[in-house]
Amino acid sequence: MGFISMDKIKVYDVKQGDIGKFGRYYQSDTLSKEDIEWRILEVEDGKALLLSEMILDCKQYNEELEEVTWETCTLRAWLNDDFYKAAFSLEEQARIALINVKNEDNPWDGTEGGKNTQDKVFLLSYSEVTNSAFGFSSPYSNYDVARQAYGTVYARSNGLYAPHNNSDFGNSPWWLRSPGDDPNSAGFIFRDSSLGYNSVSDTYIGVRPALWLNL
Repeated sequence: MGFISMDKIKVYDVKQGDIGKFGRYYQSDTLSKEDIEWRILEVEDGKALLLSEMILDCKQYNEELEEVTWETCTLRAWLNDDFYKAAFSLEEQARIALINVKNEDNPWDGTEGGKNTQDKVFLLSYSEVTNSAFGFSSPYSNYDVARQAYGTVYARSNGLYAPHNNSDFGNSPWWLRSPGDDPNSAGFIFRDSSLGYNSVSDTYIGVRPALWLNL
C-alpha cells in the first residue's frame, strides 16, 4: 500500500489500495479543516474510486423515521450539497465525476433500493463492500479489517458511537446506501466489520463518503 498526493497524479501513478489526500474537512476539532485521506478502491477509464479512510462525520440516514430510499434520504442531499461544498474547493469539485449510481434491492429481504441516481458523492452498497476487487472480503459475515474504520474526533463529537475499551479497538459503525430489511431501515457496517441494518433515523452511525475522481 502506497501513499500518494492526489493533486497532480496520473492514471499510471495509482493502484488499488493506495492512500491519498484530497479535500479538507474538520477532523481533530471544529476550528480548522485537515486533509482528508482516501483509500483507492479501483482505477478505471481515467478515474479512481475513493473511499474516505476515516469516518468523517455522524449523520442520520434520514432525519425522520419514514420510508425512504437512497434517492430520497437526507444523507444523500447532505453529501452532495453541504459536505461537497465544505470539503472541496471549486477546483477540486471540478475533478469529481458525476456518476450514475446503481441502487440495488436488498439481496436478502428484497426491500426495494429505489431509483438509480446521479451523484458526485455517495455511500458504498452491500455489493461494493463485499467486492474482493475493491480489497474487501466477499462474505458479508466475515471478519474483514478492510471494512473496519475509526471515527475522527469531529465525528465522535457529533454522536458517533466509538468506545475504546474493548476488543473492537474503537472501530465505529458506518452507513451504506443500500436498503435494510424494510423501507424504514438502511444498511450499515458493524464495528466488527459484518453487515447489518438499522433504523434510518438512528443518530450514532457514521459517514464514509465515496466518490469517483478524474485523474
